[in-house]
Amino acid sequence: MKTRHKVMWWIAIAVPIVIVGAAVAVVGRQIRQDRLNYDLYNAIVDLDVPAVTQLLEDGADANTLYPLEGPQPPPGLRDILRRMFQRSNQAQSSPPDMVPALLWPLSPFGSHERSAYKESTGGVDPDDAEAAAITIALLRHSAKPNAVGPGNMTALHWAAAYNYRTVAETLLKFHADTRIADGSGRTALEIAAEDSPEVARVLISGGANPKLPGIVQKAIRNSDFELAVRLVKLGANASGAFDDAEEDEDRHFSFARAAPASLEFLLNHGLDANGLVLPTSSRTLLLAAVIEHAPFPIIKLLLKHGAVVTLRDEDGLSAIDYAKSQYHSVIPMLMAAAKAKTRGQRLVKASRR
Repeated sequence: MKTRHKVMWWIAIAVPIVIVGAAVAVVGRQIRQDRLNYDLYNAIVDLDVPAVTQLLEDGADANTLYPLEGPQPPPGLRDILRRMFQRSNQAQSSPPDMVPALLWPLSPFGSHERSAYKESTGGVDPDDAEAAAITIALLRHSAKPNAVGPGNMTALHWAAAYNYRTVAETLLKFHADTRIADGSGRTALEIAAEDSPEVARVLISGGANPKLPGIVQKAIRNSDFELAVRLVKLGANASGAFDDAEEDEDRHFSFARAAPASLEFLLNHGLDANGLVLPTSSRTLLLAAVIEHAPFPIIKLLLKHGAVVTLRDEDGLSAIDYAKSQYHSVIPMLMAAAKAKTRGQRLVKASRR
């Protein structure tokens, strides 16, 4: 009986010790994991490729979600134990927007310096080696290629937005889905067609659907006529209207990279010669061509395919008005087109009598 009491006594002492020890071990592992994940965030934001690789090897979670404003340093054991035994009477705040680790090297959620750089340059080097290397490292450590962040944006959306060609190629190799739409309903290809022609080509080669409505017009608005031709050859519709829903007033459309053969191909496949390529200023392709002093062959092609010289922009000026003030050499061509249209209209009226 005495031995039995002694055993029970030892059990009564040992069990709490084991439980406490196990709890401390669990908390210790969690503290270590939180520290690894926190250090991973800092390494990603700093584009420190060796540090990111080492932290992932040490056990940092490639699928960690970080608050949009960035994570706080992880608490120590004392803070955790105090919280466990403390009741909080504070109201629960709404959960913050969370950003997957995979999005941090690509999106503007990183450091203020990188965000300011992207905003000032309109993007980054298409072959940003650090961003590509970090993306590969995260994907190789089981990061989800289709993880979404704020705005339902995936890594592929951000690669398209900032022209990360190498990153887009890497994501496609890891089966990133080109069909996912962001919060505005745009796929990565729709974003790339308007912002990043190199990535658009990568996405098309990777199986992205080229037949999306308005995709050709987005490429043209980005002044990439070659991409527009390629999209049409793959089955896209060139006859759609230019959508002004996402129009950026600072975007500069130009005919500088428009080969006459590419423009003629698009016009022959339904591109509207009177389309409002710059909706915010009500400027048609012809108006933009005259204002920009586009080469004669470009203007001839637009007139040949029905561009109306008398259409006016928001300032009430037509192509002839702009030509009279700054591009005198095209005035005869425009006047001839206007007379031909007037003569044609008279003939039509006469035939109906």
